[in-house]
Amino acid sequence: YEGEDTAAALQDWLEHRPLVVSDIVSPRALLNSLREDSWTLYGMFTNFSTPAAEAFLQAAKLVTAQKVPENFPKTGYATLGPVKFYWTTENISAVLHVPCNTSCIIAASRVGNQVRANAYTGDTNATTLALFAYAHRVPDVFVYHEDFDSPVHGPLRSCLILFASQKTQPSTIATFRRVAEMGRYKGKMLFVLINTDDLSSARRVARSVGYHWPSDAKTRPFELRITNATGKYTFKHVQERPDLSEAGMVLFIDAYLRSELKPHFLSAAQPADWDAEPVKVLTRNTFDQFVYDPDMHVLVFFYMPTCEHCLLAMPEVEDLADALEGVPNIRVAKLDVFANELYEVESVKVPLIVMFPAGKDKHLNARAYSGPSSARDYLQFIQAVTGVTLPHIEL
Repeated sequence: YEGEDTAAALQDWLEHRPLVVSDIVSPRALLNSLREDSWTLYGMFTNFSTPAAEAFLQAAKLVTAQKVPENFPKTGYATLGPVKFYWTTENISAVLHVPCNTSCIIAASRVGNQVRANAYTGDTNATTLALFAYAHRVPDVFVYHEDFDSPVHGPLRSCLILFASQKTQPSTIATFRRVAEMGRYKGKMLFVLINTDDLSSARRVARSVGYHWPSDAKTRPFELRITNATGKYTFKHVQERPDLSEAGMVLFIDAYLRSELKPHFLSAAQPADWDAEPVKVLTRNTFDQFVYDPDMHVLVFFYMPTCEHCLLAMPEVEDLADALEGVPNIRVAKLDVFANELYEVESVKVPLIVMFPAGKDKHLNARAYSGPSSARDYLQFIQAVTGVTLPHIEL
């Protein structure tokens, strides 16, 4: 210790030491070292010179130096104390109720008298160990609002999101917190609460995590979803049968972690007259069958009803469809991306025109249009992508 000769400075130094070498010899001593406001990492090694023990030490230094990995969600860190690191030669796994061999790393905390513990199962290097530690620094539940950094960014991309009212669904929120406080999903799932009491703010927050606000929000003001940000796409998962009990939430999360859930995409109802006009009306549920027909060249206009530029381009798309009506193997369609979710176009701004030429692997050969918004230019684009010559079409 080389700091100031004061009790406060000494206490601060003790609190921020990266590592505590501890001979934990009794369950009481171990339980006394657990804190409710933060997690503790215990490294149990028979030999402190092993690569795993060295990685544990380096991870402790990284975390204590506040070297947060790039893009890791930083929200809430300011209110949490540092992760405490202990290493020991004593077998502590039985006390923490975690199966362990001769060497292991365990993160532990407590809520009241309940001990929470997770064994580390990743690679024995300092970076992944530091990520494991940071995952246990994240609050049990994010109460999400517009000032927060988005929790769906960074290595912890899986989020369990509860849309609920703090005024009228306190028991549902309490159940949500109990599941989070189990600790078993630390490093695997972020728990995010979006308060629906302020509907205007909730809708904006919902959009920031990749959701359109449910159309029946007034009659069903709460919902449980999982979102997984993979690359530039965000995949969502919903319960087939809503069950907001503790057991229902656990079953939902476990099924997701076992890759048993299929992504959910919002889809509008198909209009009865969807094919009455030259521009066919698509929905999420009809998109694949219509667009990926290998015998058809399909041009799709992606739009939003409230988009001014979309409304200006729509007449040109309709003129193009009128001119192409009766031409074999060429179709023109439109899709409202506000009412229908497609991961293929989620990160693309509208208006967007994409040509899907006939053949196999159409999603790989699709081409997006970039140019003036005119039917004549759209026609030239179709000919360039498909190789089809249409000299008799006049616009």
